[in-house]
Amino acid sequence: APIIENVTLVLQARQRAQRSEALRRIASLTSSSATTDEVLRYTVQELARLMQADVAAIFLFDETRGVLRLHSESIFGLQGEASEPLFYLYVDEAQFHFTVTGSLKPFLSGRLSEDQRLLSVYRPLFEKLGMESTIIVPLAVREKGLGELLLAAKKSDFFNNYDLQVVSTAAGQLAPVIVGAANSTRTDESLRQR
Repeated sequence: APIIENVTLVLQARQRAQRSEALRRIASLTSSSATTDEVLRYTVQELARLMQADVAAIFLFDETRGVLRLHSESIFGLQGEASEPLFYLYVDEAQFHFTVTGSLKPFLSGRLSEDQRLLSVYRPLFEKLGMESTIIVPLAVREKGLGELLLAAKKSDFFNNYDLQVVSTAAGQLAPVIVGAANSTRTDESLRQR
């Protein structure tokens, strides 16, 4: 029994070290000269591999259209037409405040097919992709939802609260990058108009 406990402790320490190193790489990337698309793409890839997710992506909230729009550069685990269910998540105003982006509350589920908390805006996505577990965390700055980071797996009960904590930390590092890109775009448009 002590040998098994020691092996378990060694595996847990190794896993914590891998997660710490992944978060360090993400922090380094967010402060680098990489483009926003590169930062989002490589961060999602890093997290998906670390968490062994089948699918991962970032959705950005488009206020003018009222949709959560897939950031196509960030998609992990799907190719071509298989990613079509992800392009847009249509959210009406009444439901928006209950989404991860609107509520600023993360969502963790290990049995999506049975989970009554899953909003109708997300259900078709997970059904089409055959996913059973998910972590969805908000991308937010100053209590304003910018979008959400989604990881999903086909296996039930695949993610845990520690995974949620790691993904939330990474999302906190990504949000300022998204705001910076949006501000830069607005400044460029303003200069063009002048």
